[in-house]
Amino acid sequence: MRNEMGGHKMDILKEIEGINKSKSMQDVELVELFETSKRSKGVILELGSFRGVSTIVMAKATNRKVIAVDPFIAHGTISQNKQNFLNNIRRFKVENQIELIEDFSKNFNMKETLGLLLIDADHTYEGVKHDYNKFAPLVEDGGYVILHDFHLPGIKKFFDEAIWKEIKNFKEFRIIKSLIVIRK
Repeated sequence: MRNEMGGHKMDILKEIEGINKSKSMQDVELVELFETSKRSKGVILELGSFRGVSTIVMAKATNRKVIAVDPFIAHGTISQNKQNFLNNIRRFKVENQIELIEDFSKNFNMKETLGLLLIDADHTYEGVKHDYNKFAPLVEDGGYVILHDFHLPGIKKFFDEAIWKEIKNFKEFRIIKSLIVIRK
């Protein structure tokens, strides 16, 4: 299977190998993110960008706008995380597709309809609940909501209390390692 850029979907793994050393997402999760992004339509909203690995994967898969929201304060210094992100999106030539919002998701508002929402920011129960309840309603019918780090207690609790009850209402639902993929 070839993507619009003329490469195999597995090429994205080779391409980002140098920036995904900590395996913030496992290879199988990145391939799923790539494929789901390609199937989505419209704007992509990413809550939590860290070094930009998932941002780059979604941008490369779609050649569409990706709104990346991250305050860049976890996992090191603010300047280090933001600089890594900026260097990476430039290195992979997707900077023109990325709209960076340097803030917490709770401070960010939008009304635009989304084709894909990736929640990978505040991993507490309250954080995930807030992000899901605030932004999932903006995902269009047939669009995707993806939650990363399902193995963490806050996300698992939110899944058990909220998502599981609604599972019959989703067009698609799957778990790939610690990635939950929902199609509305």
